[in-house]
Amino acid sequence: MGPHSWVATSSSSSYSLDENTIRDGEYGMPSNCYCGGRVMRETSRTEQDPGKIYFSCEFRAKPSYHIRKWWDRVIEEELEILHSDIKRVSGEIESLQTHHRAGMEELISELKDGELTFIIMDMRIAEKRISDLKEEHEQSKAEITRLELVIGDFNKK
Repeated sequence: MGPHSWVATSSSSSYSLDENTIRDGEYGMPSNCYCGGRVMRETSRTEQDPGKIYFSCEFRAKPSYHIRKWWDRVIEEELEILHSDIKRVSGEIESLQTHHRAGMEELISELKDGELTFIIMDMRIAEKRISDLKEEHEQSKAEITRLELVIGDFNKK
């Protein structure tokens, strides 16, 4: 069997799939199947794909549509998601820093006008958001490193 994201286990099934349900299982690590079953790790014992690791629905043998994805594809998709998150967070950090720098002259002027309290609150909120985004960015980088190690360990086997 190829790297299908879902498989129909019965051609006579009248089961219909909602487009959003299909999309939910199409990308990254699936946690639940379309049928509601848990998705579990499975190793192929077929001649065609011996030892190949899949993520498959626990009810895959029952008639319906079920998720079955190759492990390596899931990892690739998860890495793509993490890279996308890192780009997004980096962009937000850069935007906040640019906005913060651009507003400094205005803040100095407002300080002179006696609006110190509001400015300090705004600065603290912006600094907290920047700090949160930097932390999220570091967590995403750590997760990518962890996944790259898992892939490296898996490739050694």
